[in-house]
Amino acid sequence: MDWIPIWSTKCVKCPARRADGDEPYCVYNCPHKALFMGEQAAAEMERLRQEGYRIYQLGSVENTKDGIIYADKQ
Repeated sequence: MDWIPIWSTKCVKCPARRADGDEPYCVYNCPHKALFMGEQAAAEMERLRQEGYRIYQLGSVENTKDGIIYADKQ
């Protein structure tokens, strides 16, 4: 990986946007379309796994968000 995103523990996943059927602000604005959430994330993880990527979850560290999944080409 060339970079690792850091999510603040203050992230609330944009509940107003999601209630309107929109993606969270970070997912919507990711310039490389590398962020996914929900069912779309599960489908993308399976696609990457089939292409030979290693899927893993890093443990949270101070001031980061739990549950972030990463993919790395083996």
